[in-house]
Amino acid sequence: MELPSAYILHLTLASVAAVYCLLGYWLAFGKQSWMWRAGAVCAALAILVPIRAYEPLVFFALMSLLFLAAAGCQSLLLSWLQKRRKRISEINSTNVASSRPRFQFRLHDLLGLTAVIGVAAWMTRTLLREQVLLPWVGTLLSAVVAAAITLATIGLLRGPRRIVSGAILLFVVGVSAGYFLWLHHLGPMAPSVEYIVGGDLGSQLFEGNLGPVLGLLVLFVMFVLFLVAFFSAAREIQPKEAKPKRRKLWQVLGVTPCLAWLSALGWVYVQLLSYPQPPAKISDRPNSLPLLVARGQALESLLGVQTRIESAEVIQLSKEPGFILIPWDADLIGRRNYENKLLVEVQAVRSISRGLDAQATILETTDPDLAAEHLLAIVRIGSMFQHEGLMIHGLFGIAIDSVGETHLARLRRRFSLPKVREIMAELETIEKTRDHADITRDQLWYSLNDRWAFRLDQVLISGTDRSANPSYFHYGVAVKRGVCMTRLLLIDLALRSYHADHGEYPHKLDSLAPQYLTEVPLDPFCGKPFVYRPAAQDFVLYSVGGDGVDNAGTFGPQQYIVSQWDGYDLNLDAPRQ
Repeated sequence: MELPSAYILHLTLASVAAVYCLLGYWLAFGKQSWMWRAGAVCAALAILVPIRAYEPLVFFALMSLLFLAAAGCQSLLLSWLQKRRKRISEINSTNVASSRPRFQFRLHDLLGLTAVIGVAAWMTRTLLREQVLLPWVGTLLSAVVAAAITLATIGLLRGPRRIVSGAILLFVVGVSAGYFLWLHHLGPMAPSVEYIVGGDLGSQLFEGNLGPVLGLLVLFVMFVLFLVAFFSAAREIQPKEAKPKRRKLWQVLGVTPCLAWLSALGWVYVQLLSYPQPPAKISDRPNSLPLLVARGQALESLLGVQTRIESAEVIQLSKEPGFILIPWDADLIGRRNYENKLLVEVQAVRSISRGLDAQATILETTDPDLAAEHLLAIVRIGSMFQHEGLMIHGLFGIAIDSVGETHLARLRRRFSLPKVREIMAELETIEKTRDHADITRDQLWYSLNDRWAFRLDQVLISGTDRSANPSYFHYGVAVKRGVCMTRLLLIDLALRSYHADHGEYPHKLDSLAPQYLTEVPLDPFCGKPFVYRPAAQDFVLYSVGGDGVDNAGTFGPQQYIVSQWDGYDLNLDAPRQ
């Protein structure tokens, strides 16, 4: 993440937190009617619901309650001091007497209280339905820190004990920053701030170019500066006695930047209102993948003849349609549990691929064509994992089908001609039905789980095109390499089939279509034909690899690793890891 992007994120979160802290302070210590103050704060909290900012809603609501508790404690303390000293001034008596009618409960107060309770009940119901997952002790601690910083900052601005307030502010910032950094270095016990803003977005606050120390200090400093700016602007716009023109000009210059920044936050809020909806529930279609997972869980416990019988059933199931069924309509906990259970499913499918690959190794010396049946089943199962799934499914699918394709490539010179053409037809079908929407679904999945934080990251930093994201970039490299190996194997088998019919290899790859291939696939790394040089007894076929440059057939030990692909090409004999 670039440094300006990090500052944009810090500015946005710090300014929003400052606004809500000042609203909470106004709710507790304001002079206006309690009904207007409570209604304004409830409305400010309610606007977080449409953008799915449920964790901040809980945090800011808890912080408002802390301000109310602080105001109550202050009133009790003053009352206790007055009774103990037995000195109540005439001004205080007048203030108390004048304040009593304001707290009398009238009909409009009842209506206002009913409205506030209704909005609070609606927000509570929404939170319960959306299943907000927060570390409550850490969240309470963060709210206490935010409230303490706000009170100390306002005390510093209003006086009269500015030195004491400044010392308290420095103490609270220093202690809380040190405590959060200590939690951050513990690993699993990350700062609750990260939980409030979401996992990925929270990590960006304290990782990347800024680092955890600078990232947290910048967040605290910006928060205090926004408190100062917004509180000062609010004091300036309050109706007061007439001021000279120079004073009014200074007032406009002080308020305008705050209004401009609030307008920018309003634009961000409007952008957060639009987010993708989960897809409609998939109709009941034949899906053999769950049955394959069940077979995989039982495969390791079988030996000998039973294993061969089970493998035959697995091979037959692999020929039927199969795809990933994502629980889009599940709740938040259901989606999190799905992620946790995914490892069990993957382990079961890996057991299948290992078992089939082991049996193919045994069969390759006596019956290569039968071994190919087992290897094709592995490729088909890997292809199932790459249909209608997420990025993690795609990675597992690539790892699974690379086992089968690498073994097929090693045996490609030993298959009979009918088996070669069967393998070609299977690989062509996989190429034509390849799923290219996995990254889009992955973003939608994490938009549902991380909610507002994922959308805010899209608006401020990454945009909707997340191809530059390191995870998606490396996934794209893995996909390209998998596609490249499939196409290389497909063309290699087509060339051998052509040689079996004509006694020689074609001069160009275009000669393979349409008799042997529907169309000749291109190199995914450059979008051009693969490098092909025919010879009398054999041929040379390879991809230019990740650097997009023909390195005259120079093949390295780890050609698919981004940091090591410069100067190397890619062929079917590339090592598998």
